[in-house]
Amino acid sequence: MSIQQTHILVRYAEIGIKGNNRSEFENMLVRNIRACLNAHAIFFESVSRSSGRIIIKTNADCTELREIFGIASWSIAIDTGTTIKELFSVVHSLVSFTDKTFKVACTRVDKRFALTSMEVNCQLGELLCTATGARVKMHSPDILVECEIVEQHILYCLSTQQGLGGLPVGSSSQVLVLAENHDELRAALAMLKRGCSILLATSKPELCHELAHFSHGHEITHIPQHHAQEASAHILLAAVPDVYNSIKEYKLHCPIVRPLIGG
Repeated sequence: MSIQQTHILVRYAEIGIKGNNRSEFENMLVRNIRACLNAHAIFFESVSRSSGRIIIKTNADCTELREIFGIASWSIAIDTGTTIKELFSVVHSLVSFTDKTFKVACTRVDKRFALTSMEVNCQLGELLCTATGARVKMHSPDILVECEIVEQHILYCLSTQQGLGGLPVGSSSQVLVLAENHDELRAALAMLKRGCSILLATSKPELCHELAHFSHGHEITHIPQHHAQEASAHILLAAVPDVYNSIKEYKLHCPIVRPLIGG
C-alpha cells in the first residue's frame, strides 16, 4: 500500500473563541507560520486554513512550530482518504496491536462528513478488533488511535506536540517593553503571547535576537532605553519587568502593566 504524503495539522488556541473577526486572527497565524518555516529554511508546499484547522503540506516534522504563539497543538498526520476502510488500512499497516489494548478517538471538525465521531470510533474499533484480536480499553489504553476529519478527509495523527497557546503575534497593538537582561525578557514574552508586537527599549540590542525566535513575521523594533519616555507618547501601553519586591517608578506617558507582579 502506498501511503500519502504526511502533513502537519495545526490546532489553534484562543482564536477559536473569536467572532466575526476570527478569519483575521487565522490569517495572521498562517502568515506567522510561513515566516517561521522560511526563517528555518523548511520546505513546504502550502500553509492554508481548513475547517477550523491549519494544514501545512510538508514532509518535515516542523518542530519549530513551538516558537509560534497562537498554536494550541500540532500533529504529524496522514491523509488516509474519505472512508473508514482506507483509514483502517493505514492504521493496521503502521501499528502493531499484538497483546495491546487500544482506543479510537476521532474529532469530526468538518460536520459535513456523513459519520459522526462516535460512529467513526465504533466502526474503526470493530475493524481493528476483528483483524488483530486486540481489546478496546477506554481508560489508559496501550495505544491511542487519533484521527480528525477535515474537508471530508480523515487524517490519521501519528504524533502530537503542544504549542505555546495565546494569540498570534501581530494581532494586537504594539507595546513598549523595558528590559536589560534575559530574565526581564519574560515581560516581553508575556506581551507576545497576547498577540502584541514589541518595541524593545534596552541598552543591549542583542536581546532583540532572543525575542525574534518568538516573533516570526514581526520584527522586534529596538530603541535605546533612554528614549523610552519619548517613545511612550506614541504607544498605548508599556510593559515593565517589575516583580512584587522591585516596583519602580517610570516617567512614561502611557499606562504601565507589570505582567509578572506575582512572580
